[in-house]
Amino acid sequence: QSTWCKDLLTSIMTNTPHTWSQHTLQCFPPVLNDFFVQNSIPKENKQLLKKSVDEEYRNWAGMSNENDIISHFGAAGTPPLFLCLLFKMIVETDTISPVAYKTLERIGARALSAHLRKLCDYLVFEVSNSGVGAHVNKCVDTINDMIWKYNILTIDRLVLCLSLRTLEGNEAQVSFCIIQLLLLKTSEFRNRLQEFVNNNSPEHWKQNNWHERHLAFHQKFPEKFAPDESVSHPSTLPVYFGNVCLRFLPVLDITIHRYLEVPATMSKTLDVLLDHL
Repeated sequence: QSTWCKDLLTSIMTNTPHTWSQHTLQCFPPVLNDFFVQNSIPKENKQLLKKSVDEEYRNWAGMSNENDIISHFGAAGTPPLFLCLLFKMIVETDTISPVAYKTLERIGARALSAHLRKLCDYLVFEVSNSGVGAHVNKCVDTINDMIWKYNILTIDRLVLCLSLRTLEGNEAQVSFCIIQLLLLKTSEFRNRLQEFVNNNSPEHWKQNNWHERHLAFHQKFPEKFAPDESVSHPSTLPVYFGNVCLRFLPVLDITIHRYLEVPATMSKTLDVLLDHL
């Protein structure tokens, strides 16, 4: 193994420690496979993650002062579990406390990436360990509310994160199942896709009324780029190009590549997705 290659990989692992699932490692060149096998990091205990989320939810329920809540959950260095907490809040109460939006503002968009990764792991654990179909549907409906009703997440970032998580066996299968349900169970995303495909051409630069169609799409399906009741972003600039359908294209490409890595028994979900999207 070349020294420069090992040094580069070691630097990557030092700055961003991560693991790869076995079915992904099998697709790597031998030199990369050997390195990551020898330099694996411990996997997170999902049961401990659930316990931590439950504990944070109890902390939330036991606090009444708004400033204390924002300081506790929005402070730098706090475990990135706030999106998990919001998920649990919606599951149990079907609503979100107004102070939650202020806490999201305090956390900031960049830091929320770590919270999103924890949410994906927590969601997969919840669905994997649920023997009741009604609870699975409730979990998916809750995530859809976080996307389309409360504007806390975006469908493209969530599916990308789910696709890239390091999961094995049943958990990997559950992750792909969740992606399928998120995209197909509700009509929110499919309606947008249908509208966009019906009224646009892949060669948009040849359309002399492309901007009018772009505006019509956003008028029918307005997009928000911050949670409702956002503190510091009461209004956003107009969108001059792009929409959720276009932003999802590179995510779909990565998701398909991830499907190609998994055993054939898991990849059947891909056929369902491609048939319906």
